Amino acid sequence: MTVTNIAALTATAPSGNETAIVLGYYEAGDGGGGTFYWDALSAEDPDLGTIFQLNASSAPGRWKRLYAPPLNVKWFGAKGDGIADDTAAIHAAINYSGALAPQSTIFATSSQGAGYTVLLPATKDGYRITAPIRLPGYCALVGEAGGGFRFLEVEQRSALIADFPSAYHWAIETNTYMASNPGLLVPVPYGSFPGTGQIDTFSACCDVQIRDISIIVPGDKRLFGGIRILNGGGAKIKNCFIYGTDIGVLLSASWGSTEVDVQTITIKAGIIAMNSNNNCTVNGYCDRIQNATPLPETTALLQGVFDPSADLPAGYDAKTFGFINNYSNGSASTSLITEHWDVGVAVCNATYACSSFYAEACGEAIVTFAAKATFDLAAGYGNGKTLRAGTRSELFFGTVDQGNTVFAMHDSISQYQCHISVPGTVSAYFPDRNLVHRIAKNTVFVKASGNINDPANLPGNDDNHGFLEIYPVKTLAAALKRVTTGQLGYVYSTSNWPQTEAVSIVILDTENYVLDGEAIYLRNKKLSITGNQATITFGERWMELKDASLVFNNLKIINSAPGSWNNGCIWSTTGTNSVSFEACSVTLDPGKALICLSDPGGSILDMSVYNTDISGDASSLVVQTTYANIKPHFLTYMFGYQSTLSSGLATRGDKGINLPAAWIIKSNA
Repeated sequence: MTVTNIAALTATAPSGNETAIVLGYYEAGDGGGGTFYWDALSAEDPDLGTIFQLNASSAPGRWKRLYAPPLNVKWFGAKGDGIADDTAAIHAAINYSGALAPQSTIFATSSQGAGYTVLLPATKDGYRITAPIRLPGYCALVGEAGGGFRFLEVEQRSALIADFPSAYHWAIETNTYMASNPGLLVPVPYGSFPGTGQIDTFSACCDVQIRDISIIVPGDKRLFGGIRILNGGGAKIKNCFIYGTDIGVLLSASWGSTEVDVQTITIKAGIIAMNSNNNCTVNGYCDRIQNATPLPETTALLQGVFDPSADLPAGYDAKTFGFINNYSNGSASTSLITEHWDVGVAVCNATYACSSFYAEACGEAIVTFAAKATFDLAAGYGNGKTLRAGTRSELFFGTVDQGNTVFAMHDSISQYQCHISVPGTVSAYFPDRNLVHRIAKNTVFVKASGNINDPANLPGNDDNHGFLEIYPVKTLAAALKRVTTGQLGYVYSTSNWPQTEAVSIVILDTENYVLDGEAIYLRNKKLSITGNQATITFGERWMELKDASLVFNNLKIINSAPGSWNNGCIWSTTGTNSVSFEACSVTLDPGKALICLSDPGGSILDMSVYNTDISGDASSLVVQTTYANIKPHFLTYMFGYQSTLSSGLATRGDKGINLPAAWIIKSNA
């Protein structure tokens, strides 16, 4: 026989073992109809979708649906017109086997499961719900792409319109219970989740799947969160879209190959993995609804995550986040995008590996503490900074490509036990914060001139590392610091830096570089300084050699040191030292020296001059002895090919080499 709807079916007593074709749940063609057969002996409880009893009859006999999985929510009375409240109908489909009912103990509740799939067919207007949709373990809620529902001018998947009378709920959550009073299990409150060491007080709800579902909060409503998975190992949340909630997805204790791949446009956070989400995978796109204030309760949810020992500025619980990974180890992302958040990704007390991360218009793209994390690609544009690293951040960046973004500032990397490995394309240089560049450090480039409005001709910056020509430092003093100091050890220190590998400084322009301040020490070092006839003016600063070699090439050198005691540009102090001038011009002010032999000290100095002009008056000195000729030094001096002395020096008998004769090993002066 054929009947119009379910009401007609339950009002029809069969004449025998017959079947009935039902045209719709409410009306023909609404998707809730199907083929039914009469089971005269059945006394099963009706489930409002696959089993129906006759009206006003408790006698045996049931109409049973002939079907193949999955279960369809329209079979249970869901209308999908965006107006009717479909909450009960969707729950009836999910609970058709009774899997939502809690058992007497946490263990017994954790052991039950559904083991079936519930289909939410796409409709033009979506399914209006007014209370959370709870999913038992081993249950899949799946939708369909398209189907006519459009939101933000985009064709959506099967949509739940979350029109809740109260904001303090989740649109979809696992059917997780927690122990309250002895012998009493209650649903987990909206703002709670299993903490570290509390997993056994929450029932497990494993292998839940949510696929191809959109969750939309109407513009005049607020909702705490979109999807919450608690104690739900192996969960799969794929191809879902969440709009208008404060939090998009929350995972807690969802260990063991849980996978999230969603698009969220939310207010407080896109995705939060909070506690024991080990070996989870989080992918997707998380954007922020701007100019919307998060609910105070979602800020309270994050209190305690950013503790004072993190060495981060206060107030991070009040910020907004694309993704938070907290106390979750082995977590990973293949492709993750976050935009318009205070923080794009926060990795806290966790280990995390991300193959491809993109952040745009975030205050800070990445924030870490007590974290071991790898970002194979950290791309993006227009962020305030790429990184803020709190204490104990051990980080590896493969490629960093964040346009119009500072990688980090000195005070945004903790001084306590950080180690951050970056490529040479990161220009920042903070050796006392253990920011380590994977790049050859044998040459430091210097460039003072340039145009800040011309990207192809920018001046150098002393915050650059200087080890690539495209990231030069601005001052010679900074370049010399790169040469004479180096990477610190793992713990904080501000002194006794070992020297770097740098053996060359290249000056890229013809500016005048003035050296003032404290002396520069070269110890056990060979260094060449090369320029394009740039000028080095020695003011109060000088260079002191201890078992070191120094070469000047294609430079103009001026000694204008003030005072009467600091006469020299270069001091030979101890050990065996050498100084060479190649294709240079040297100008010595009256009474000033090019080389001083240090007192106290004692050294062997090998000095060579090639294709170099040295000018000065009769009081100028090429090499000056120590005070009162104390502590002997020994000099080998070669005044080489195409080199000249000005007349004031050339007419002197010693040619400016003012040393005791016994100190001169060899000289052609």
